[in-house]
Amino acid sequence: MNECQRKKMKKTIENWQQGKSKLLCKTIIADVNEIEYTNPKGITKPYIILDAPDWVITVPVLKKDTEDAFVMVAQWRHGAKASTIEFPGGVIEKNENAEEAGKRELLEETGFLAHKMIHLGTMWTNPAIMANKVHFFAAMELEDTKKTHLDEDEFLALHIESKKKVYSSMGTEPYTHALMGTALHLFRQHCDEKI
Repeated sequence: MNECQRKKMKKTIENWQQGKSKLLCKTIIADVNEIEYTNPKGITKPYIILDAPDWVITVPVLKKDTEDAFVMVAQWRHGAKASTIEFPGGVIEKNENAEEAGKRELLEETGFLAHKMIHLGTMWTNPAIMANKVHFFAAMELEDTKKTHLDEDEFLALHIESKKKVYSSMGTEPYTHALMGTALHLFRQHCDEKI
C-alpha cells in the first residue's frame, strides 16, 4: 500500500458523522446511549455507547529488602462470576483529578498512603462501546496507615504479591482482569528499571 492509499484509507476510516443521540437508560455505573452515526458510505445506523466517568488504576510498589512487591486486592467481580486479584482502582469523582483519585482509591482499599505518584498513561477503556478513559499511575514511597475505608459494597482481601509472581501470573487465574494486564505493561514500560 502506497502513501496515497494510506491517506485515503485514514480519511475514510475517520469520516463518520454523528447524528441524533438518545438516552436509553441511566444506571449507577453508566448512561446507556443510542447514537446514530453515518459511515463513510453514507449508511446511517444506531450504535449503543456506555457513557461512564473516567476510572483510575494505581500500581503500588512496596519496597522490600529482598524483592519489591505489589500491593493488590482480591475482590468478587460480578461479570466474571469470580474473584480476581487486582491493583487498587475505581471511579474518579467529580471533585478530583486522576492522581488524587488514584491516591484516594489506594488508601481506601489498602490502607497504604502514596507519597509519590507517577503517571503511566491514559487509555480508552473500550473504545468500541465505551466513552470513558482509564488513567494509570505507579504509587511509590508507601506508608501503611493500617486503616481502610471501603465502600458499602466493597469486600476486599489485601494481597502483597512479589513482582516476580505477578509478572509470571498475569493473564492466568486469578490475575485475569484485562485492565490490570495493561497497568502492569505500562508499569514495566515506564518504571521497572527506574525504581
